[in-house]
Amino acid sequence: MNPVPVLDTRFEHGFFEMRHPSSWKVDLEVSEDSWRVTLQGPGTAMMIVVSDLEATDDELIEATLEVLKEDYPEMEIEGFKGDLCGFPAIGYEVRFFCYDLSNVCKMLATPSEEGTIFLLFQCDDYTIAEIEPVFFAIRNSMKIVSE
Repeated sequence: MNPVPVLDTRFEHGFFEMRHPSSWKVDLEVSEDSWRVTLQGPGTAMMIVVSDLEATDDELIEATLEVLKEDYPEMEIEGFKGDLCGFPAIGYEVRFFCYDLSNVCKMLATPSEEGTIFLLFQCDDYTIAEIEPVFFAIRNSMKIVSE
């Protein structure tokens, strides 16, 4: 059994808040109608959160799948439903090979009053058992807060 991940750092930007391990590197990019925060964890572990005022949840998911299809035409895709920031979300799990490693990428998107929220997390299959509980803990900590 994996230990409960320690989410000892809070990230806040506007209406959005989440917690993450302090050892994960955070990079925030802001534009006029959107923002993107990238969390880089150990090894190949990576998480991206996007808020976009212009794009729909379907548009963000489809654009991401198209980019992945260009790079990994043999990838496997499976849909699922979940929640993101307390809202129902559409999701996909994608599996592909990169540099002889099998990788898993999961993405979720949901509309909100503050714009569409999109989440992507990815790592290789060797570390998924260790990293996935951290991904889920971070995702479960995400919320939209009143300004």
